Amino acid sequence: MPKSLRSGLWDIMRHYYLCEVAERDIIGQVTGYGRSFDAVTYKVWFHFFKESVDERPRSPLVALDTLRDFFFRRPFFEAYGLLEFLAKSGPSEDYVRDDFPSQCNEIFERERAQFRFAGRILVKVTDDAELSEVAQAMSDNPSTSVKVHIQRAAELYSDATSPDFRNSIKESISAVEAAVSYVTGERPGGVSKPLKRIMESYSLHPALRDGFEKLYAYSSDANGIRHALMEEENLKLEDAKYMLVACSAFSNYLVSIKAREG
Repeated sequence: MPKSLRSGLWDIMRHYYLCEVAERDIIGQVTGYGRSFDAVTYKVWFHFFKESVDERPRSPLVALDTLRDFFFRRPFFEAYGLLEFLAKSGPSEDYVRDDFPSQCNEIFERERAQFRFAGRILVKVTDDAELSEVAQAMSDNPSTSVKVHIQRAAELYSDATSPDFRNSIKESISAVEAAVSYVTGERPGGVSKPLKRIMESYSLHPALRDGFEKLYAYSSDANGIRHALMEEENLKLEDAKYMLVACSAFSNYLVSIKAREG
């Protein structure tokens, strides 16, 4: 992880979460933690570092130095972990706008990094169109089940230390099943027949219908295809990425036609 990338991301964190570090008296002496910095560091020490809050430095300036040292010296996946933790915690008290993830993405793009924020999750996707589909499925989606499955698929796929491509694919498939269930109002339990009814009800273009049927071949249990996919020994990053992006786009489309047609 190049220093220029760390520096850019650190500056974004400072601006959004680690500003107004200390309260000072009339002559400029530090008297304690700033209100926002106190709240943020409390969460970081307790939930991220998983240490007693008593171990947080008494001086807010030392606490800031501790965070900086962690971010610049630890492996990239730990630095990204802190970044993602802050993104998931939402906007700080000092900011109404919650564009922290998008500001980080500008730095990722500038430095040509392999990760981007999709919603509040760091994913190993750089193409803007692909990223948009995953982000929409995770955040701007009326189906809670689709959100949950895509978010989990993204986490498993993008885990920097131990990615789990097999279970990421399973979660992506489950998102499609959840989307079909959302559109039809039927309980999940395979989607082949419900999908055909959706295609007939909404008069999908033949090319779309053909494409969806081919995509579903990966997630279908017909003819043992799904079982064979899950038993494949050498599932790769590309397999999990394809399923994450394709199933996100497929789920988004199904949900959108439900909203459009009612």
